[in-house]
Amino acid sequence: YHFTNVKPLKIIFAEGNWYLAALNDDEINNGFKFLRINFIKDIKETSKTFKIPKEVLEFLENFQSFFSRYKIKPFEVILEVDKEVKRYFKVKKFLPSQTIIGENENFLILRYYATSEDEILLIVKKWLPFIRIKSPESLKEKLKKDLKNYIKVIK
Repeated sequence: YHFTNVKPLKIIFAEGNWYLAALNDDEINNGFKFLRINFIKDIKETSKTFKIPKEVLEFLENFQSFFSRYKIKPFEVILEVDKEVKRYFKVKKFLPSQTIIGENENFLILRYYATSEDEILLIVKKWLPFIRIKSPESLKEKLKKDLKNYIKVIK
């Protein structure tokens, strides 16, 4: 990939790698990027300066994962976790917005707020078959589609 007019914001260490949080003129994710530093081949410095908007600083403070979307309003997600694995979700938040909203001997009900489907699907796919999407319906359908495509590939 080749990016132009990149505004470097912050260097972040996450998931064992260094990333450059940056803005550019790209439409994807409203121009917000996490660029893995070891993939950056060349940098050309310019004399241009820029001011970091307040909303960018807030996003950098509050993003949940590299799948978080910039300038996107979060939506609510409800997951049901089976008793076999619920203890893991009780001792660890898999995203900062994770909240336990219900529990019985058979399952745990969790609420998340996400800005992209991928933030949640990464968790759900990791914990299959012990986790179910209760809402939103569109996320359930996306998971079904992904699983059907996967089954086609492995046949």
